[in-house]
Amino acid sequence: NSPGQRGQMQAGGGVRYEHAGADYFEKRGLKRHAGAWSLWGLGVAAVISGDFSGWNLGIGEAGWGGMLIATIVIGLMYLLMVYSIAEMSAAMPHTGGAYSFARSAMGPWGGFVTGLAETIEYVITTAVVGVFCGTYADAITDDLFGFSMPLSLWVLVFYVIFVSLNASGAAASFKFAMVITIISLSVLALFAVMAIFSGKFSFDNLWNVGDGSFLPHGIKGVLLALPFAIWFFLGIEELPLAAEETHTPHEDIPRDHGPLAKGMAVGTAALIRDLKQRGLLEDTLILWTTEFGRMPCSQGSKGRDHNPFVFTNWLCGAGIQGGTYGESDEWGYKPLDRDHPTQVYDIHATILHLLGIDHTRLSVRHNGLDRRLTDVHGHVLTKMIST
Repeated sequence: NSPGQRGQMQAGGGVRYEHAGADYFEKRGLKRHAGAWSLWGLGVAAVISGDFSGWNLGIGEAGWGGMLIATIVIGLMYLLMVYSIAEMSAAMPHTGGAYSFARSAMGPWGGFVTGLAETIEYVITTAVVGVFCGTYADAITDDLFGFSMPLSLWVLVFYVIFVSLNASGAAASFKFAMVITIISLSVLALFAVMAIFSGKFSFDNLWNVGDGSFLPHGIKGVLLALPFAIWFFLGIEELPLAAEETHTPHEDIPRDHGPLAKGMAVGTAALIRDLKQRGLLEDTLILWTTEFGRMPCSQGSKGRDHNPFVFTNWLCGAGIQGGTYGESDEWGYKPLDRDHPTQVYDIHATILHLLGIDHTRLSVRHNGLDRRLTDVHGHVLTKMIST
């Protein structure tokens, strides 16, 4: 299930893959509009509707204590899910999202069922958010202007607005999300201040459900409150799925690579030091690699393009000796020794050797052939390994 394949339904009821060229994905790829603030706005906007409506119905089912427990449980589940999605979206950064992940893990039918479930989820969520927006809007216009409309018409109005914004493109959607996020946070802050200073605020109101205990409806109430606790986090999973819409750091080397390099260096140094302190570094191999190198020439004015000829890997631990192997030319464009360059196959062969595996004997059955990770190439870089 490579990115160069797309699924189609067959007449017989099955699903097959058809090869798709680069132009297919080029037409369907997302343009990169999202920076740090856009991602912040997207994350807050994804969950802000649930802070206005939805969750409060759970207090009636479980009381304040039961709702608190339900929120903690759902929060933990969403945290783990977001970390999982973030890792998968970095490995497969394209617009399919969970559909693509499920297709890769469970095959065509797994991807189809997941995609169908996601479609149903988003359709229902849109309807629910439309109902909440319509209820709020009708109450506001009725109080301020004496104007009221049936809820179905309000839902239709907001549906048209949301569809129009999405149709206008990602850039407009991100800008709108930022504006709505700031307005929504301001409204919530204003409501909190007004509630506290209204003279009617009292913590005793937390216990006016059922018998007034922490769990007035017991564990059953906690279970019934779980769907309502989801509203605090509903939609947050869209944030790590925005990988294809975020700015790439090589577009502006001075702006982006400095902070990124510092953050990675600190985390990596902490890992190496921790392993060494515990005596685990000699038995642990650390590999730092990348998909491409960077050209010595500029991309635009501040960035650099991909370089498929030279890029940097470094290894640490597991008996790796210090030094530089497979140097590039003085421009960092191509290998210095072009007749005998150090290749990716050599890195793979060395890694397998350190794991106790002979790369010439390791093969995997694929498409009817026994394939090696190193193909017909690869030599163990013995100079890197201490004896």
